[in-house]
Amino acid sequence: MSQPMPNNAVNPAPNTLTNSGNKLNPDLQQAIEQASAPNLTQSERVQKLLASVTAPILQVYAREHNACNNVDPRIVAIQDFQKSPGYKDFKAIVENTLKQLDAIANSSPHHGQKTDRFQRFGKEVFVQVTGNQRSRFGTSQADLFEQSCPDANRLLRMHTFAKKRPDLVARGGVENARACITELSQRLDVCGPGLVQHFDEAVKTIRQLTFVPSMPERIEALRIQIVRNAITEFLNRPGAACKTITSEVHQVAAWQNHFSSMFDLPSIQDVYANANFTENESEQVELASKLSALQSGSVISTMLANQILEEAQDIWNQAKAVGINDLSQYCMTLLEKINERHGQVEPHTLMQLDDDGMPGGIQNDPTLLALSILERTDQASGVHFVKESLLKWTPSHQNAYNNISLKSRGKLNWLETAPPPGSTENPEVDLISAEGMSRQQVTELLDALFTPESHELDVRRAIHEVMQNDWGQTWPAIKSKTYDESRPEDVFVNLAFGMTHDQKLGPCDLKTKFNKLMTKALENFEQSTVLDQYTENEILELLEYVTDWNTRCEQPQDRVDLTRLLTAVRYNHQTSKIPLYKAVHRHEWKHNYDLSFRKSYEPAQIRGKGTTHALAYIEAMADGAPHLLGRTLRRNAPALTDPKVVFKFIEMGANLYTIPREGANALERLIGNRNDDFVRALLEGLVQRKYSIKDIASASSIQALRTRGMTKTSAYLDRFCDNRPLIPSRCLKPTPIYLNYVGDIDHIAVFNENRGLRDVRDFIALRSSR
Repeated sequence: MSQPMPNNAVNPAPNTLTNSGNKLNPDLQQAIEQASAPNLTQSERVQKLLASVTAPILQVYAREHNACNNVDPRIVAIQDFQKSPGYKDFKAIVENTLKQLDAIANSSPHHGQKTDRFQRFGKEVFVQVTGNQRSRFGTSQADLFEQSCPDANRLLRMHTFAKKRPDLVARGGVENARACITELSQRLDVCGPGLVQHFDEAVKTIRQLTFVPSMPERIEALRIQIVRNAITEFLNRPGAACKTITSEVHQVAAWQNHFSSMFDLPSIQDVYANANFTENESEQVELASKLSALQSGSVISTMLANQILEEAQDIWNQAKAVGINDLSQYCMTLLEKINERHGQVEPHTLMQLDDDGMPGGIQNDPTLLALSILERTDQASGVHFVKESLLKWTPSHQNAYNNISLKSRGKLNWLETAPPPGSTENPEVDLISAEGMSRQQVTELLDALFTPESHELDVRRAIHEVMQNDWGQTWPAIKSKTYDESRPEDVFVNLAFGMTHDQKLGPCDLKTKFNKLMTKALENFEQSTVLDQYTENEILELLEYVTDWNTRCEQPQDRVDLTRLLTAVRYNHQTSKIPLYKAVHRHEWKHNYDLSFRKSYEPAQIRGKGTTHALAYIEAMADGAPHLLGRTLRRNAPALTDPKVVFKFIEMGANLYTIPREGANALERLIGNRNDDFVRALLEGLVQRKYSIKDIASASSIQALRTRGMTKTSAYLDRFCDNRPLIPSRCLKPTPIYLNYVGDIDHIAVFNENRGLRDVRDFIALRSSR
């Protein structure tokens, strides 16, 4: 596209893009007319538009002066170029171009204060080079003359064409070009090589957004951009060496050049892209692995498919915002807009179609569109995918009208149905689903879950997608469950929860394999990653479902062994799965009360656990045996170390002041704890929560605390001690109180109007005096 310029001139005459009255100059007018010719592809159109943009070649000057050993040949080339007859015209064209680019950037509706950044760049790039004077860009000034200045002309030509011929560019071409030019104007305060890359990226971006490229061109451009984004993310990873924004662009260029041959990437001419940036071998291996995983056709086509679907959803949202709510009426308009931007797109890959072929919404699964993109680009020249295998699973139960197979490529999975015998049609491709399978085929697929090593296709990932596609309508939560390749057994966990929602796989009732599937799921509960995406109540519901199943089973061999999981979780004080831990204890309080009651007497239930587990245990007890909260708190009070445990007891309903049949109440036993910091923090928390501690703030109590070395606690209690004899309880003024009698004196809770607690003995005294 760029043509070498004559040695003795840059352009024979000034070639400004517009003349007075906003008329196009003859050169640009001719370029627009040639690019507007009918029957041109978008690629041919943009090539004709940019073909007349010429660029100087400064190397010819350097070759003539290669004998100058004491001066950089590129500096000599710049000097001689600036003395050449065509330099003045070249400068005039570029300065006029930069002025118009500033005008475009300032015309953006979201642009702030008007600026002249492009023109400031022009002043810097056209600094006259002499024996003692240099541009701030050094030798890179030559690159700016050869690449960035012509690129500025290309940007302006594409914007002008989009403005003059909006019918021949993508919808919103002018706005997209202006936005890109505005963004570029804010990225000019960098070094020469950085500017070269920024201008080059801007040209490519406007070309992509304004002149719809062919799908192979689009996919290849996306592939390269994915590489650059991955390199940038790698450079900014936590723990990486600190890098300035200015140096980042050169390091990205260095890494791209390093992997250019391995991944068929274009090399970047950047004098600051030092090979030292890429000399770390461990970084080479790590980044090569990351890039390789992003270079497959399935990954890149899925990314592009997601972009197209997001754009389609935006278009549909805009239509609904102006009162258009029937997609069946708007679908052709939507298709036209997408086709203008991305080429021909099949309706069923873009929209969800019902049995009658009517659209019901935008596709939320990119698989079909990604497969369509792959079909158009896989064998195209100029597209460089990392090779990946096509895998297949075919059930043994087949018939002429239901000859199906599951296929996968990378992370793309789909269902393919062969045409009937004698038909010349292509196989039908659809999202992977059990709806189109027979009961025998689904049963065979479920059996394959238990022998995954016998199949080339990842049947567990396939079943995961079947669940999402088939159950998404009736059980929307399954759509959010992710598939962890490191924990493929999680598919059994999702199937188990699906059974609690009475889900089926096509014509197959999962309860026919309930014991086998549920047992496998429970075996993986403690190591599962997907279990973290379920709530405590959902886990409890599953445990209740299994318990009910076992109750209804007449044959022992049909029952599911739940005891192993319950026992393992009950005694696992280190588990990170708190929802599972709470659900198990809640289940045990309901179905195994006697055992749970005995375990509540064991100090390990509260003292031996971390705070998180202790809080979870208290919440489970509050659900299953709230009347035991106060007793458990009193029993464990002397050994507690975290006030949050006490406050959780109180929050769940434990009473600090309840009088036990014998011994001290909970508050008195807590004060007896020998951990000074714990008791002091506890008392402060009680006061903040409006609880009364005056009854324990007597002079004798404080002295006893000092004797035990509890200096912090005694000093704090001293604030509440008035050193006066206690007033007899029966002389207190009656206060409105509320009594909740559960069964015996242990379960009495007394509350005053201010929601503070009073000693129940005062309540009894008041009742006696009446």
